[in-house]
Amino acid sequence: MTTAKHFFLVLFSLLTYSNCFAATVFSPATAATIALPDNCYTQGISYHDSHLWLSCGLYGQSKIYILSSQTGEIQKQQSFPRYWFAEGNTLIDNKIIQLTWKNGIIAELDKHQLSFGKRHTVKGEAWGISYHRTHGLVMSDGTAALTWLDPITFSKTKTMLVHDGDQTITKLNELEWVDNTLWANIWQQSKIAIIDPDNGQVLQWLDLEKITTEQQNLDGEVLNGIAYLPEQKQVWITGKNWQTIYSIDIDQLHPHISE
Repeated sequence: MTTAKHFFLVLFSLLTYSNCFAATVFSPATAATIALPDNCYTQGISYHDSHLWLSCGLYGQSKIYILSSQTGEIQKQQSFPRYWFAEGNTLIDNKIIQLTWKNGIIAELDKHQLSFGKRHTVKGEAWGISYHRTHGLVMSDGTAALTWLDPITFSKTKTMLVHDGDQTITKLNELEWVDNTLWANIWQQSKIAIIDPDNGQVLQWLDLEKITTEQQNLDGEVLNGIAYLPEQKQVWITGKNWQTIYSIDIDQLHPHISE
C-alpha cells in the first residue's frame, strides 16, 4: 500500500469515527482549589461534609487519604497491602468502598478511622465506582460496560453499555454520580463523559485538555478523579500525580445536565 493511500484511509477512518458521535463537546471554565499530596497516582476521589477521600494506586504504593476540602490538609491516611493496586472509591453511609484493580477484592473501611472491615470478591478488573441512594452502586471495569452491584452483597444486578450515538465508548474509568447523571473519566483521554444512567447514552462531553496539559507539563499524567460537592454545585476533578484539584461550576453546563 502506498504511503498516500494509507494516509487517506487512516484520515477517512478517523473522520468516520468522529462522525459517529452525537453528544456536544463543551470546554468548561475551571478554577484551581487545593493542593494534593505528592506522588499520588490518583485512582478515585469522594466527597462528604468538607472532607475528601483520595485513593492512590500502584503496587507497593497504594493508600487512601482523608483530606480537608478547605485546606488540603492530610487528616488521616491508610496504606494498603503491597500486593494491592488501589482503584476507585465511594462512600456508603459510614463506610468507604475501595476497589482493587486485578486483586478481585472490594474492601470496606470505616470512613472516619480508615480501619479495615469486610472484604468482598469481584470477578475481573475493577476501575471506578460510585454510589447514589436512588440510582444505586455502579462500577466500571475499563470496558464500555457499567455494572450495578447490590450495595450489601456486592453481587451484580445489571449491566449497561455506554454509547454516543452508534459509537460504543470504551475504557470507562473513574465514576461519579452528579445529581441524576453519571460522569466518567475515559482512560488516557482529557474528556469526561456525562452519561444518562437510564440508557447509557452520553449526553455531553467535557473537554479538559487545557488543565490536563498544564499538569502534564508539571510531570502529571492522565486526567482521573471526579468528586461532586452538591452544596457548592461544583464538581472537582484531578488526575494521576497532579498537584492540584480543579473545580467546575455545573450551572455553566447545559440545563438538562445541571438540573
